[in-house]
Amino acid sequence: MFALLKEFRFWLAVVACLAGGLDVTAQTIQPSAVPVQPSAVPIVTGGNGEWANAVTPNPVGQNYLQPSACNCQQCTTGCGGDDQVWATVTPYLWLPAMKGQIGAGAVVANVDLSLSDMWDLLGDLKGAAMVHLEIGRGNRGGLILDTLLTDIASTETLPSGGTATVETTMTFLEGLGFRPVATYDKCGPLVKRVSWDMLYGVRYYQIGAEVTVVPPSAPEIIQERSENWVDLVLGTRTRMQLANGGSAFARADFGGFGLGSSSDFAWNFHVGLENRLRRHPNTSLALGYKVLDIKQSKGSGAQAFLFDMNLHGPFTGLMIRF
Repeated sequence: MFALLKEFRFWLAVVACLAGGLDVTAQTIQPSAVPVQPSAVPIVTGGNGEWANAVTPNPVGQNYLQPSACNCQQCTTGCGGDDQVWATVTPYLWLPAMKGQIGAGAVVANVDLSLSDMWDLLGDLKGAAMVHLEIGRGNRGGLILDTLLTDIASTETLPSGGTATVETTMTFLEGLGFRPVATYDKCGPLVKRVSWDMLYGVRYYQIGAEVTVVPPSAPEIIQERSENWVDLVLGTRTRMQLANGGSAFARADFGGFGLGSSSDFAWNFHVGLENRLRRHPNTSLALGYKVLDIKQSKGSGAQAFLFDMNLHGPFTGLMIRF
């Protein structure tokens, strides 16, 4: 039974490693009138009407932050005005290292799993879904929906000759509003534009485990445990449009604050780069690094639950604009 309890604690810890969300946003831009000069094609950078002898840019996805529905060629602050509706869908993968403590009742397990450890454990993954969705209207702001679902199951042979199967499931749902608060043009030779958004909303956590023991000559034993809670989330994010056509982005948010049954405290930070695919102007590849720290403790005695975990690792996503 001690071996079974150890296996239960280990796999309950593993399921949390896949938690988190990617934050890749689309930014809209508006056309700006520029006086016509016969010797050059107008290229607006930062809204100051600079001129350059260049080929007219591709009207679709010229700025990879621009939703594909905006088919303007020279833009500064928002294609289609404030009423242009846009959306992005980003399937992603986040594989973090994991360090902290997880406990149920009087049993508390220390967890210290490296990235290579987590990679080896992917063979027990039954299924997973990680999708980030954003919907907005012009430059007024919009809604972020992030879904992460995982199901991991492992079967081991016990010293007594029986088997034990530990299946852990996790659901993370994030619903946030975002609203632009500031935009700055021409922020140096390497950065064409910097924008800031305010974030506000909620994040739902659910972690569950089911242990099935099949003794050699006795009826099977099934034990289940599931915990869920909701955090208030407040944060900000920034995006820098780089002069070379790429983009850098960062996000930080904080949640829980010990309100009701929410986390004692949780914080999330990630930073990354995004680049539009040349042959698919409405598609971008994002790469980055994410840190998620959650501390949740509630209940007492046999009903006590502890999840104090720091998760950090690389992520990648493929953003598709509509």
